[in-house]
Amino acid sequence: MTKNGINGNGEGWTSWTLERAKPSMILFIECLRDKGNVRSSCEAAGLPRSTAYYWRERFATFRNEWNDAMEDACDILEGEAWRRGIEEDSDRLLMFLLKAHRREVFGDHTRLEHQGEVKTVVQVIGGVDFAQVLPPMPQVPDEDVDA
Repeated sequence: MTKNGINGNGEGWTSWTLERAKPSMILFIECLRDKGNVRSSCEAAGLPRSTAYYWRERFATFRNEWNDAMEDACDILEGEAWRRGIEEDSDRLLMFLLKAHRREVFGDHTRLEHQGEVKTVVQVIGGVDFAQVLPPMPQVPDEDVDA
């Protein structure tokens, strides 16, 4: 198979029927589930990357299997992170896991406060004055604004 997706018979992968492509699709999905990597999955199945993406766009079942395989791959990755965090005493991995699973306690919290007046800035782009095109912004009374 060449990079442009033409095989030895002069056919492109995109011209294959779903039935003919199925064995390559299955191999690709199995590898994707184990590795979570499109490039290595394509290499294992003997496919150009463009073909895998074309199939994902064209075939809903393949797309759904792809998504499920990536979820499985992420589950494997997360399991390994748990193992390393606990068995290898990796405080950094444990903190990432706590941030992901106990965000309300360990997640990054940001608070944004604003005091003062809010002004509308009008920009002229390509000769169009947007202040004349757009309706004016409604004014919000001070008592309706959350502090």
